Amino acid sequence: MRKNPTLPLVFASLLLGLYAPGASAADDALELFAGTDGRTQVQTGGRTLGALDVACFDKAWRGAGALAEKGDGPDEQTHLIRMRTPFGAVFKGSIRMAAEGEAAAASLKLTPDKPAELNSLHIAGEFPVANCLGGSWKTDSAEGAFPENLDPDKIHLFGNKAKFLELTLAGGANVRFEFPQPTSVLIQDNRKWSRDFVIRLILAGEGDNGQTYQAGKEYELAFRIASRGGVKLTHDKPLVLVANEEWKPLKTDLRIEPGSALDFSELGFLDAPAGKHGWIQTNAQGQFVFEKRPDKPVRFYGVNFCFSANYMTHEQSDELAERLARLGYNAIRIHHYEGELCQGQPLSTTFNPEKLDQLDYLLAACFKRGIYATTDLYVSRPIKKSELGLPGDGNEGRFKELAHIHGGAFANWKLFSKNLLEHVNPYTRRSWAEEPGLAWICMLNEDNLANHINTLLEIPEWVRAWNAWLAARYETREKLNAAWEGKLKDGQDPAQGNVEMLGNIHSRGDPRQKRSRGPPRRIQPPQLRAHEAVRARRAGLQGAVDRLQRLDQPGRRRVDARALRLRGRPLLHRSPAVHRAGLATAQPLPEHQPHRRRGARRSRQRLRAALRQAVHDHRVQLLRTGALPRRRRDPHRRARRAAGLGRALALRVLA
Repeated sequence: MRKNPTLPLVFASLLLGLYAPGASAADDALELFAGTDGRTQVQTGGRTLGALDVACFDKAWRGAGALAEKGDGPDEQTHLIRMRTPFGAVFKGSIRMAAEGEAAAASLKLTPDKPAELNSLHIAGEFPVANCLGGSWKTDSAEGAFPENLDPDKIHLFGNKAKFLELTLAGGANVRFEFPQPTSVLIQDNRKWSRDFVIRLILAGEGDNGQTYQAGKEYELAFRIASRGGVKLTHDKPLVLVANEEWKPLKTDLRIEPGSALDFSELGFLDAPAGKHGWIQTNAQGQFVFEKRPDKPVRFYGVNFCFSANYMTHEQSDELAERLARLGYNAIRIHHYEGELCQGQPLSTTFNPEKLDQLDYLLAACFKRGIYATTDLYVSRPIKKSELGLPGDGNEGRFKELAHIHGGAFANWKLFSKNLLEHVNPYTRRSWAEEPGLAWICMLNEDNLANHINTLLEIPEWVRAWNAWLAARYETREKLNAAWEGKLKDGQDPAQGNVEMLGNIHSRGDPRQKRSRGPPRRIQPPQLRAHEAVRARRAGLQGAVDRLQRLDQPGRRRVDARALRLRGRPLLHRSPAVHRAGLATAQPLPEHQPHRRRGARRSRQRLRAALRQAVHDHRVQLLRTGALPRRRRDPHRRARRAAGLGRALALRVLA
């Protein structure tokens, strides 16, 4: 048989064609995926090259992007969009992307509702650095390569008007923008702020530099997107699944069948109705107990309801309360409820009768099934400034800061609380204040003043209280200045009420911000500070050890607390592994129940593993913070571990 000498050459040519770098990428069609919000994904060969977005920058270089507008465009290729600038002007318009031969024709139209002063209104193209390095750009007047490294003095690679912009990206992928008339184009090395190269196709404005956009006038940017391999355009459309042989409808029902595997109401958390054993109290160990059953600790397992989730029909409330009981919950939190409760009322301290009835019924439905409740007396209720005796219109957003010290704010909080707690729930025939099912109340949600320290500086009542405190503590200006090491400003005197409040509560170096009691805080070396930070997290495991000590019964092993030490440091930090071991529920078991003793043995094994994990986590934390020196690398460590001759960390927890 005679061999064909041309076959090896044919196969070699095919292989060279397959593996030539960039050969296929350059010839692949450019895939454009146009979204309803004006964003267009640019891909080729299944690889994402970048994306095009409608965006703007104001005079302070604050940015904004477009969003999809409600409604449909005049055709499937046109999407309605809107964009709110940082200073409040709103641009509305459309973006159209349509196939045009082997290219795609794009048209962006935007109209502002008020005069807009912008640095730039544009379509921004973001292309990751990895897709650009090794590539180049070209316009009708200039060309260049994407630099390998960022040059801070040359961030703008190009900035001028152009008739076209062509990008050749890594792998040979090609993207070409063509304009019917010269258009302002910017190419920017954006690695100072992100990991991209950015292009901007700018909609010109009215001024010489194209920065002013007149209200009611339509601004348009038209261009074509082409590629050597052609362009394939796809528009984002709703995906509708229809029941057929491949897709079967799945009926979901959140109701839980009583007695089924999902019915957790028999776990012992529920004891209906709520309040049958009196008020909830705490015992000497800090555990929750009932007033009439103080010897039996109880636990609460609950969920949170916010805003409109607190308001539903009576039927929905019964269904929800029953579902919560079946899930094993015995507590709920009524949160962010006051805004809707006071909706449509002339004052923020009076209630909408319909909403109050819905809230009353929801609580009654929960109490009936043994579910307790907690709530806050202020969270986010809108309060007009005029109600507090403050000047100006609109709502007061600093109520949490004012309630502590402002007479009008405190009176408003007190009146709302009185109206709510003295209100009688018609479904329980008890007022909220007399309801044992309402077990916990938070006076003021998230009122830690450290959260609002900068706001306090603007409130005159806080400044006066600050100066009064300084005057009472230091008596004279001279004593205060001495305590602050001479940093009291000229003319400032607490007796005159003009000493400024301090805005940073975390500073350690300023003598004005020392602790109010005790000696000045010493600045510690980093390792000691790190170790103190670790120590601050060591609270959870100590309680576990104490509970294990109480398991010292016949036939039980005992935990040696001295073993819980790592190089002389007590291991007392909280560990998720220990928490999962269920230490709080461990109880001594009788000797005559061997099947339960086997379960206890498995529990001890899980506990031993959990404590080992806790020690390991603790040592890792010490190493990370520098509080524990790292050990030198042992080249034979793996061999010894494999042979069972040693462990990286040894801890004997159970004797």
